[in-house]
Amino acid sequence: MDFFLHGILIVFFGSLIVLFFPNILKRIFSLIFSLSGSILIIFGLLNSIGFDSKKELKLPLLDIQIIVDELSIFFIIITAIIYLIIELYIVISKRRIAIYNLLLSFLFIVIALITVLQNSIVFLAFWELLSILSFLMIVNSNTVYGRKTGITYLIAAHISLIFLSIAFAILISETGSYNFNDYITFFSSSSPLSFLVLLLFFAGFGIKAKFIPFHSYFTSIYPYIDLSTIAVLSVCIFNTALYGILRIVSFIKTPPIILCYSLLFLSICSAIYGITYASISKNVKNIVGYSSVENAGIIGIAISIGMIGLSIDNRYLSFLGFSGALLHIINHSFFKTAISLSMANIEKKISLKNINNLGGLNKIFPFTTKLAIFSIVAIACLPPLNGFISEFIIYSGLLEGVRNSKGFSIIGLIFTIALLSLVGGIAIICFARFFATIFLGEFRGNRENLNNIKENIFSSFPIVLLTIPIIAIGLFPMPLFKLIANVVNIYIGGGANVFVLKFTPTLEKVAFINQIFFAIFVPLIILRTLIIKKNGIEKYKTWDCGFQKGTAKIQYNASSFSEPFSTIIEPFMPITTKKSDLDKTFYNSGFYKKYLKDFFYLVVIKPISFVVEKILGLLSWVQNGNTQIYLLFSLIFLIIMIIFAIGVK
Repeated sequence: MDFFLHGILIVFFGSLIVLFFPNILKRIFSLIFSLSGSILIIFGLLNSIGFDSKKELKLPLLDIQIIVDELSIFFIIITAIIYLIIELYIVISKRRIAIYNLLLSFLFIVIALITVLQNSIVFLAFWELLSILSFLMIVNSNTVYGRKTGITYLIAAHISLIFLSIAFAILISETGSYNFNDYITFFSSSSPLSFLVLLLFFAGFGIKAKFIPFHSYFTSIYPYIDLSTIAVLSVCIFNTALYGILRIVSFIKTPPIILCYSLLFLSICSAIYGITYASISKNVKNIVGYSSVENAGIIGIAISIGMIGLSIDNRYLSFLGFSGALLHIINHSFFKTAISLSMANIEKKISLKNINNLGGLNKIFPFTTKLAIFSIVAIACLPPLNGFISEFIIYSGLLEGVRNSKGFSIIGLIFTIALLSLVGGIAIICFARFFATIFLGEFRGNRENLNNIKENIFSSFPIVLLTIPIIAIGLFPMPLFKLIANVVNIYIGGGANVFVLKFTPTLEKVAFINQIFFAIFVPLIILRTLIIKKNGIEKYKTWDCGFQKGTAKIQYNASSFSEPFSTIIEPFMPITTKKSDLDKTFYNSGFYKKYLKDFFYLVVIKPISFVVEKILGLLSWVQNGNTQIYLLFSLIFLIIMIIFAIGVK
């Protein structure tokens, strides 16, 4: 535990000390402090607990429990890896790193402490600090719209805090304790109050995990901030919210079946909604954001499966569900960070506001394109990469649930399998569109400065580091699967190793198929590269069916790619179409535009915002600029406080 605290101090003071260093030394020592601190933190945790014990510690002068268990270690290790990767990227790529490094380091420290501090009041304090640091990162990442987007995030974060505060207030009132361990007894009852508290927790954590209908705030933030910050929000903050959900679930020994299926329904809706919007959105950053909504849904489905297993006393079903959820959290962390940083490489040179203005970037960013292929295949959950493995385990859990359920439960799980398959199909459409429109064909935007753009190979090094586990987990999932089983023991009460042995033959067969595919694919790529190197390659314009007067504008773009799908769903989506009158015989110009708005923003957020704005407008007379009136308000408040203090009856 001493190593853990020393690591926290190294990261904390290191990020402050480097502020006073020259630029080159600032970059070097930022990495040194971050790497050494993270290693000490991880080593301290593993040294304190291993993977089969639990340790409690009380900080000096404070009666606060620090409990390091498998779940804490799991999330701290993932966060530390992603923190170091993003730290490395900003050191290589950003011109000014001091403030960003400071905020990123503080954010990592706060997340690490959130996962080990088991006191509800301290947890809420650090949750608020996490929101403030995220707000500052958003403001720092964009000088034009930073303050507006940051305030939008801060409002959403404080709504999350309100839900969590109410939930913890009820727990403290009912149990008389601030420590998490004392809440297990409360959740063992099936009272309506415990069900309400669970709903409050899922709502509070669901806002930052981007479950619908709590997700829409990010569409007002992501388009205006850089993609390295999006990686932080979509991975580090996202994972911390999922940690909160999984920590609360660990308190429930037998979840109410209605809660299990409610979460399952919400997760299915999140997955379908997220990937549907990602497949028709034109802003690259919103596509990345809606993909997180989809993956939140997939992880939520897996958690629901685990909870259903606990509810019906099927430990193997719980094992598959929680294992799939935890593995997908790892996989999402890697491929989402990789795709975000790949797009960040491009964003430094070319605007990503409209995907229809891109194209042909494989000719300008060849190395980034090759790396992006891996993260795109993984994010679509296709073999032979890591996303496929975790989704296969989730499907296995659903099939196990079908075999061991009765009545309406079977129907619900069969529909879940069908809808998750639909999500997978739409994901293939979405990311085939994403890759083809951005990297293939000819560039559709302003080509004036295109020839002056040079790819920075060094900034792709962090993406290479992320690509290694993306491939490795897909080909050799067993070592990680066995480690995850130790975390799952928290939920099923031990014995996960038995289920590992039971599922190992199936997973090894899937891994073997992936290995065969990779063993065939890689030599073919190497052979193709050698042949091209020997014979040379002639570059010519993009094939255009023999039409010799082609322009970039007549290419198949993102809207064309998704048109067959968007036509089907358009009646159910808030899509606005604007077009010019083309009925004339002769015309000089015309336009055809489609605008997509988030459904929940229009139906839920916008009406609530309108009502709140009107109510606050009625109180606008309070802020009238008159100092005497402000002093009068202060005096009235002081008199009221004195009355309460002296206890006037």
